[in-house]
Amino acid sequence: MRFSGKTVIVTGGGSGLGREIALRFGAEGARVVVSDIVPARVEEMIGLITGAGGHALGVAGDVTDPAYADKLVALAGTVDVLVNSAGINDGARPVDETGIDLWKRVIEVNLTGTFIMAKAALNPMLEAGRGVILNISSVAGVAPFAGAAYTSSKHAVIGLTKSIAGFYAEDGIRCIAICPGTVPSNLSENQPKSTSARVLRRKSYREKRPAPGTPRQIADVVLFMASDDASYVNGTAEVVDGGLLAW
Repeated sequence: MRFSGKTVIVTGGGSGLGREIALRFGAEGARVVVSDIVPARVEEMIGLITGAGGHALGVAGDVTDPAYADKLVALAGTVDVLVNSAGINDGARPVDETGIDLWKRVIEVNLTGTFIMAKAALNPMLEAGRGVILNISSVAGVAPFAGAAYTSSKHAVIGLTKSIAGFYAEDGIRCIAICPGTVPSNLSENQPKSTSARVLRRKSYREKRPAPGTPRQIADVVLFMASDDASYVNGTAEVVDGGLLAW
């Protein structure tokens, strides 16, 4: 029960990795504020967490909307931990296959949405003199393992993480990027895939590498980084990839 009495916002908390993270925080005593763009997912998660004896509330909306971010933070009241897990993929498209609309949307959700949520959560954190912001990046944030838009957005999330850590460390606020390797999720399952020979060749190469991880393995690291046990960790990009980058 490391998070008993603490309030945790999880964006993208209705599916995939965000769902596992929200459930784990609920199981460890946190008051979980679930954010997702699909209302039914929010309601389902509230039911699952409270049904297991935890505490949860939430509201659906788009993290790229500053008004929604402010509404979510107001609903939370206090924010001890913010997990920016909301994100979309780009179908592993290289630059020449990436349309400008896809580029803008991926950057908007993955980077701008993370910025907007962090900006909103910083107000109550600064007032309290403490807080942890965990931004879900990717191994694509440190190496070119995905398409142009996704890779660029996740590199930028790490840059934003370091900026937040540097500016707010003396205010008692930590900010860390978590960089998962291959983990099955709705991002990978529901996105249209490129079928060009170049992309398929790269996919074949990647599939020879370590087996995919599980959302639980990533959530374990997220909860550790959010806890007081990681109080001296700040401004880093923590790769959790089963050794993928070592291959």
